[in-house]
Amino acid sequence: GRTLVGQGGSEDVARILPIA
Repeated sequence: GRTLVGQGGSEDVARILPIA
């Protein structure tokens, strides 16, 4: 999903963690 770094995995986690 979208994160502070612009990359991520699970959207449910990415919306909270900058590394997912």
